[in-house]
Amino acid sequence: MDLDGAHRAGGPDTAQPRLVRLVHQGGSGLPELYSSAYDPIWAVCAELGVPVDHHAGSASPPLGDEPAARAVFMVETTWFSRRALWHLVFGGAFRRHPGLRLVLTEQGAGWIPGVLDMLDYYHARLVAAARSRGTAKTAESKFGAGLAEAMGKGPSEVWRDNCFVGAGFMRPHEAALRDRIGLDKIMWGSDYPHDEGTHPYSREGLRTAYAGLPRDEIAAMAGGNAARVYGFDLERLGTIAARVGPAVSELDEPLKEPPADATSPVFAAGGAVRVW
Repeated sequence: MDLDGAHRAGGPDTAQPRLVRLVHQGGSGLPELYSSAYDPIWAVCAELGVPVDHHAGSASPPLGDEPAARAVFMVETTWFSRRALWHLVFGGAFRRHPGLRLVLTEQGAGWIPGVLDMLDYYHARLVAAARSRGTAKTAESKFGAGLAEAMGKGPSEVWRDNCFVGAGFMRPHEAALRDRIGLDKIMWGSDYPHDEGTHPYSREGLRTAYAGLPRDEIAAMAGGNAARVYGFDLERLGTIAARVGPAVSELDEPLKEPPADATSPVFAAGGAVRVW
């Protein structure tokens, strides 16, 4: 299920009568993603084992047509692309629906350890205040009164048990963080057909990110993890993969020089600074 499309295009209106009533009563558009109004949808997705995908590009609000709009979009879209994570964590969606799985896609992966550290910090402060029964007041607890119990597990635990990342045009410095992100959480993406995507140099992009890593880890991030998350039939796909490739042995070969006409930032110098 495409979470961003459902939220911004009104999909839940047609899927859940309860949501329709809430929208009509509020008169201000769809509820925010932390709202329990989406629980009927999360329940169905959890029951059916359907991952909820949050696509980054269209998560940002309209910025207008001024020349600066696209540059501002590039800077801000990263924040909006991650926003669903803390909405669902603080909203307690994963506590109420332990089988719910969230995929944050069309975005980088290097931000994940730092954001999880931040969310864990806030969660710990909320839990400490709740356990003190009011004797240990914290600034955060005043903003999140009653959230500690409603959230359930801490953010890092939620990430470990319920979340994944569709890592578009992944870069070497992000691959180096794979153990902190979770090797089993990373699903490489080409971001086709966008200008920032790796096509027609996806093999070279994969080599840039993964050359020199253990081959079983390359196989997991380049396809195995996605097959597991989305329930692909690897036996049926095996003959196609063998014909089309690329083989893991090819991806393990370092790329000596990036293609001269490549447009993807994965090939750009200074790749450790990622705008989107």
